[in-house]
Amino acid sequence: MPSPEQQHENTVLCEVLRVTLDSARQSPSANPPMSFLSGVSQELSSEQGTGDDLYSSAPLLKKEILDRVVMSRLLEPPANYPQWPVHYLLGCYERASQQLRQAGQLKDKTFSARLQQALAEIKDLAVRYASLLLTMDGSMFEQPEGARVMGSLQLGQSLDAAAGKDAHGVAPLPSGFLEDFAAHTEPEALDAVFQPIAEKLASQLLGVSIAGDIQHTLQHWLRLSSIRPIAAAITRHPMWLTPNPTQGRTLQYRSLLGPLFCLNVISDAMMDPYARDPQPSIVEQEFSDPDNRSPSELVRSMDSLRLLQGQIHTTLHSIVMNFLRTPDAREPMIQWLAAAVESSAGRAKMGRNIRQLPSDAFCLTLNAVLLKLCDPFVDPSANKAWSKLDIRYLEHGRIDFKDETKLSMDEQEYKAWQERSTSEKSASTSGSPPQFHFICDCFFLTMRALHLGYSNLINTLTEHTPRTMRELKNKIKELEAQLEQMKGSPQQPYIEAELKQRKAIKDRIHGGIQTARTCVSDPTLVAAVMRFYRLAACWMLRLASPRAASGGRVDYPLPEPAPETFRVLPEMLVEDLAEVMGWAGTQQLRGGETMDPRMLEDLFTFLLVLMGSRDYIRNPYLHSKMSKGLVNWVPGQLLEPDANANKGLGRQRYPETPLTTICEGHPELQDFMVPSFLEVFMIVERTARHNEFYEKFNCRYLIGLMLSYLWTIPAQRASWQRVAAEQGGQGRYRDFCSLLVNDINFLMDAAIEHLKEARKLEGQKEDTAAWDALSAEERSDASDNLESALGQAGTDLHMSSVMIGILHFSTESVTATWLLPEMIERVSSMLNYFLNVLTGPQRRMLRVKDMEKIRWRPREVLAQICSIFLNLAQADTEGRFPPAIVADSRSYSSQLFPEACRVLRSNMLLMETQIVALEQLSQRCEEAVAQGQADDEAFEDTPEEFLDPLMDTLMKDPVKLPTNFTCDRPVILRHLLSDKTCPFTRQAMKIEDLQPMPELRARIQAWMQEQRANKMQS
Repeated sequence: MPSPEQQHENTVLCEVLRVTLDSARQSPSANPPMSFLSGVSQELSSEQGTGDDLYSSAPLLKKEILDRVVMSRLLEPPANYPQWPVHYLLGCYERASQQLRQAGQLKDKTFSARLQQALAEIKDLAVRYASLLLTMDGSMFEQPEGARVMGSLQLGQSLDAAAGKDAHGVAPLPSGFLEDFAAHTEPEALDAVFQPIAEKLASQLLGVSIAGDIQHTLQHWLRLSSIRPIAAAITRHPMWLTPNPTQGRTLQYRSLLGPLFCLNVISDAMMDPYARDPQPSIVEQEFSDPDNRSPSELVRSMDSLRLLQGQIHTTLHSIVMNFLRTPDAREPMIQWLAAAVESSAGRAKMGRNIRQLPSDAFCLTLNAVLLKLCDPFVDPSANKAWSKLDIRYLEHGRIDFKDETKLSMDEQEYKAWQERSTSEKSASTSGSPPQFHFICDCFFLTMRALHLGYSNLINTLTEHTPRTMRELKNKIKELEAQLEQMKGSPQQPYIEAELKQRKAIKDRIHGGIQTARTCVSDPTLVAAVMRFYRLAACWMLRLASPRAASGGRVDYPLPEPAPETFRVLPEMLVEDLAEVMGWAGTQQLRGGETMDPRMLEDLFTFLLVLMGSRDYIRNPYLHSKMSKGLVNWVPGQLLEPDANANKGLGRQRYPETPLTTICEGHPELQDFMVPSFLEVFMIVERTARHNEFYEKFNCRYLIGLMLSYLWTIPAQRASWQRVAAEQGGQGRYRDFCSLLVNDINFLMDAAIEHLKEARKLEGQKEDTAAWDALSAEERSDASDNLESALGQAGTDLHMSSVMIGILHFSTESVTATWLLPEMIERVSSMLNYFLNVLTGPQRRMLRVKDMEKIRWRPREVLAQICSIFLNLAQADTEGRFPPAIVADSRSYSSQLFPEACRVLRSNMLLMETQIVALEQLSQRCEEAVAQGQADDEAFEDTPEEFLDPLMDTLMKDPVKLPTNFTCDRPVILRHLLSDKTCPFTRQAMKIEDLQPMPELRARIQAWMQEQRANKMQS
């Protein structure tokens, strides 16, 4: 008779294995069925019948015969059993796990230990036999055809079942099974089992959007990658890295992880309206029919999508970290990340075929994951990265930076640096390639990935898509006009069809733009990008500034020459940092989340210190980009306070921003600002780009706005005055003043011509008879020309108003440079010309109908011009200004100032005291005219050697040029301020090359005194 313990053991084991050796206990209808193992039962009964251990008519299950029983169950499976063998074993494993928890609570510890051993053996048997079933061809155990075809994917079914998917006959994957399976299975068998599963899981995500059924699949990836032997097996799959992983979209669609990284809000529709969206379409669900969606709806859609996107990024980061934590999978994972970055290299090229390159979605997801990998070391104050970041990575790392333009090295200098770097490496490491820390890999991979992804997308949103949408809207407007004219004609259906298509394309692109904005404006992602660039900025400053490298305040100005370790850095790093800073500034001013002030301070410091350092950054366009990145952090209302004057808004109403706080109260950074912006104003004169002439005006306009704002801050104004006083006003501030005059002259001249053209066209329209006599096409062309002329005039006037404003307010206290001989005649000539235009007869030709629309305020400009005259006249203690004014024969006349005073009085544009001062200046000018006439008579027969060869005027301060020519200093300086070459030979020449000629000067002065004396005597 069996003991109670033996009976209990039999009951538990039968329940776990769902088999019995007693025919009376079989239950085919149970779920799952209880199967009778007749063969084993008979064998055991026979064996027990010949022995002494006979307890009953039916044998009992016990620990010692478990392997035999499981083998028999698999060799002779019950007919019509609802589960395939693998799922049967998974069920056994799960039931054994449940019974194990109960067995530990038995009071009889000896029996408890025996039962636990038996249950543990069942789990072990389930794992071993499942491995055989999943890896063998089926010759050993009989399996249904479906099971043989499905193979190892049966585990995938169980993963789905464990995640809640209902499937008949599929056992949910038990907790711990995969870990046990991986621990007891050879690597080759693991490859055979889990590589097909990984391939299947990857394929399930192809063509699916983040709004689709993806969570279960991602969780399966997370679970599989968390088990190290399985993670290693997956990375051994031939499609872990495709044969040509860096070619276009190959990696995105054909590698195992590629489809996971396609899970993103962004739609290809922004750049390719005919592209098929992953389903369900985010564009159609959230951003269709834009004309009928309220702003609040749009915000809600974006917020919910960002939340979902963030969850996906977190999951993908966890998956990647699982691979990185697996020793045998770490290197393949890093290789995959590097290949993913390199596969996007074509995105930085002009004229790229977007259908053959990784998508924005893939690149932005890659960016997000890499940024999360950088999080542990991205804080500069933690000092985790400094010893790990190695500049040699640019030459010997996983990413090819060789073709990237360097910050301050040309091709020959770079080759020389390469040779030195290679020889130093050979001497120090016996020729073996340097080994880089994971932090170094992450940093440079992220740098490159952001260039090809996030920064590239910002550029698309700010430059490409506005132009595309503008062209589409114009085309739609044109088609609508055609449709109106062609109603009832045979062409009407064709025009309607094209119009419908164009509108659909516009809506598709608009939806794509919204998906892109949802992603790149995500506060979480923006903050992560900014944290990374803060690290990059601090690292670059450590390379540039010895004091910063030792933990102190950055050197300003930076020491020259720039170190090679800085000069060899790729331009893209600084360009992207500036691009992102500008974008983040606009987001911050639109109500974005407040960012860490310390982070912003480091980034502002980098831009302020580097943007005016020519030796460190050679490309003028980069200096322009950096300045724009800063200006975007200042509210437009502070830059242009008059823009809201009619709305009753005062400056005090606008909240401070991180940059305005620094501008107005940071004692260290205040010293950098005005000098840096003035330097960039000069640097962008030549940007080496196809549109450099017009590009410089846009940059200087923004800098002008910033300088105008800085002038209102006392500390910044004092800094400005210090810069202007350098070298007695003859330093770099003189170059700035010269360029400022050039810009004002060009912009105002252009504006005046456009205004004249617009006035002429308006007059043409006012002549009703003549206008009606024109054909419809001629009227249309004239209207377009009028609109164009007004638009260009408005642009030129707006930019010139900023430049004139700088001249106006700065001459209130900074005048020494303007009164230099080489500058005084230039500024006088300019002021005379505009004063003549604004008060002379031709001013009537500048009146257009809607002057406020184009911000043409001639009275304000007149008041500014006259105030500048007064500022310079008040500072002119040596009497240089009146002679310079009257020397301008083109615009000066005796009626210039009287007519201006009449206009000023009649319109009350200046105070009476100012107008009186202007009249006094007019009187001094007339005195200068008389003196000039007297000198002309006295110096009528000037010796040839005393004449300036360029202007044919009497020299006052002769200097010798390196080319042995002699010129008057003011004349040659005016030339060199605009053209750094000898005017006679075109050889390069600098102001410092000029040599004074004191003997010749003394002879000229003596001759002048003699001539004046002779004139007096006669």
